[in-house]
Amino acid sequence: MLELAQQALARLSLHPLYGGGFWVAMTQLTVFYYIAGAILHFVVPRFVSVKNIQVQSRKQGEVQRDAIYSLGKPGCLKISLLAVTVHHATITNSPSLRVFSCYPTLLPELPPHSPPPQLIAAIITATNTPEARGLSIRTFPTLPPSLPPPLLYHYHTTLWNFFFPLLLPSPTTGPLAVKAAVWTVVEQLHSRGWGLTYGGPVRGLPQLAYCLLCVCLLDFLHDGWFYWTHRLLHWGPLYRHVHYIHHKSKAPSAFTGYSFHLAEALLVFANEVLVCWLLPLHMGLHRTYHLLTTLIHEGGHAGYELAPFIPTLEGLITLLLRGVRPCAALNTVQHHDLHHRYPTRHFSLYFTHWDRWCGSLHPAYYKDLFSYF
Repeated sequence: MLELAQQALARLSLHPLYGGGFWVAMTQLTVFYYIAGAILHFVVPRFVSVKNIQVQSRKQGEVQRDAIYSLGKPGCLKISLLAVTVHHATITNSPSLRVFSCYPTLLPELPPHSPPPQLIAAIITATNTPEARGLSIRTFPTLPPSLPPPLLYHYHTTLWNFFFPLLLPSPTTGPLAVKAAVWTVVEQLHSRGWGLTYGGPVRGLPQLAYCLLCVCLLDFLHDGWFYWTHRLLHWGPLYRHVHYIHHKSKAPSAFTGYSFHLAEALLVFANEVLVCWLLPLHMGLHRTYHLLTTLIHEGGHAGYELAPFIPTLEGLITLLLRGVRPCAALNTVQHHDLHHRYPTRHFSLYFTHWDRWCGSLHPAYYKDLFSYF
């Protein structure tokens, strides 16, 4: 059992930077997201004098809810400290919970003295929720009838051999998993020579200058994509059924950054694939840049002003040239915080030009912003 767990844990790694597949990407994202979120939410306000910009106070449990929503819908499944490799499955749907049921067929590579198939198939058990209690669980001939109900079985088409000593919020993927899957798609495109991505070392001033230029271009492309997809998400049906999850937080925290619906994650992160056909991008830059965008999303929901220390290239240049005076062309934490109070205002991410050009800038934004400095 220990050998099996060690083999499974070996899949969870921060290296290599790119090319390691889904689980490496997922590990990178999860570690970075929750460490950055913890620093922004717990550490910085404790040790640095910050200016609160929120009008409403956070409700009890909101921060924890948003932190879990970044992985998926909370309160559905609990993973025990066991490992499993399974394949061939059917999917059962429920109004409020998707159940993955599988035939517990084990691969021949399982080490000797592994737990019996019945035990491995039963490692994921339903928690005591109304959704789980109301499910009609499907079982298969290989499972002994003596196993205590209810049981849920986990499945994935890539024949995972995994080990999870933690709470999995839902059998459905959450925003972090979607982003990791997008990165995996980019890796596959790169390995097949599709798109404009390239690898290898970055040497010399010209290559470094080109990478900095790419960062600026990516900021403008990402900002434009975010603005217009964000406005689309505020269209009635999409807002009521998808984007409302993100707007549950009227006084957001850093963990609200990726607390949103699976469909929203697919839409928002799709640009990370599209840019691979727009300009030549080094794969290391693609991964690093889109990992740091996670920090931008978290910082924009921190609840206190970070400007002019928001970690963008444009912000760094502005800080060097202007000092601590805020720049009207760049977004601030208050910019997005106002959006959570006034959902028809402030849809952009890095810059203010789209909101100014399209009439979605709040009229009191600049007055309130500059009063803080």
